[in-house]
Amino acid sequence: VRRYHDRGYTAFYIRRAVLGDDGILEIYFNESVVGRIKVQGADNRENRMAAEIYAAGEVFNEYILKDNIEILKTRYMLSRLRVDVIRDGDGSVILDLYPARASVTLDFYIAGDPLRGVVPVFTAGYTGESLDSEITLRSSLGQGDVAFSSGEVRLRQSNSASGFVTGAGASYSEDSLDAKGLMIYSAANAFTGGGWFFSRGPGRLELLLSGSFYSLEDYPRGGRAMLFPFTVRTLYDDRNTVLDRNDYVLAEFTCSTGWNSMEHRAFVSYTFYSKISLPLFRRLYGFVTAESFFTTSAERLFGRYVFTGLLACRRDNYTAESAVHSAGTGFTVELMKDHIYLSPGVYGGVYGGGAGTYCGAWCAGADILWDAGVVAVDFRIMREISGPGDMVFTLSAGGRF
Repeated sequence: VRRYHDRGYTAFYIRRAVLGDDGILEIYFNESVVGRIKVQGADNRENRMAAEIYAAGEVFNEYILKDNIEILKTRYMLSRLRVDVIRDGDGSVILDLYPARASVTLDFYIAGDPLRGVVPVFTAGYTGESLDSEITLRSSLGQGDVAFSSGEVRLRQSNSASGFVTGAGASYSEDSLDAKGLMIYSAANAFTGGGWFFSRGPGRLELLLSGSFYSLEDYPRGGRAMLFPFTVRTLYDDRNTVLDRNDYVLAEFTCSTGWNSMEHRAFVSYTFYSKISLPLFRRLYGFVTAESFFTTSAERLFGRYVFTGLLACRRDNYTAESAVHSAGTGFTVELMKDHIYLSPGVYGGVYGGGAGTYCGAWCAGADILWDAGVVAVDFRIMREISGPGDMVFTLSAGGRF
């Protein structure tokens, strides 16, 4: 090392990176030639990227530095992040990280569903200096007895901890009136709404007023329905701020109350989803997850299919109820570092309707996830262990460009 020092080289590398409870990332350098790392408000994945720009003992070279930055931008899907490598007056290096003033993103997700088949979802987004906009399209038509398609436009004030949010869209669905899929009705729905959001770190709160207008065919109760709800939506998601992709907390709760024109009365409904993943040992993580749905609306139009989500262990079973609650636990093994993960788990739940009687179901299965950086593919196997269920296989994939 001394001979390299005599020739003007520097043994520069990151010795340690610590993410504190206050969300501040401290990076400790050996013989640092980086005077500052300036991070200007964008996705907090830049913290993870900054901590991995140099591996321990790697020789400092600006060409290597720039190559590493491009590799990490691809790994963490930070296409709109700009990194300038500049020299300070004393010769030290400054890494200036900042979001592009305007950018376009394209996200795709292919969701596997035991009832609707494969559901492609495409989202095109534009991020500007004062306004973020996105268009989302999804469709599962032509694959089974039930189907769903929708399109939605959403606008949100950007570069602000609070501001307005608004959106509008339409959907078309074909759903079953019975558990076996023998009687099918169709519903066309137009919806719009707006309100205000508040965000801080990984937390977010939205207060919304909206309206939904249904046109129905072959539905016993009639051909029209309208909902006018006030909605409170809360989200906590720190997956983009943690250093370990399998050490995170995700929770989303949405509660709505308003007027149901079909039933001529007020209604209350909520949906909840949460997943917590924590490290146990080296390359081994444990997780718990839960989801819940409830509505006071009695019509099947406003209920939810039971055997999807965490209870996706019966094929072609169209049981729908006004209350569905499920939870599960398991562990994740990192088979290949940063690329292949195996997650076996056990899931159970109860479901019922207005009569106050509930039934239960237990499922077991496993996910195999392959993460290539830009694209991730998940293969799931589920089987009911409490009744005459099926072996259900689903395939999901997603990525960003």
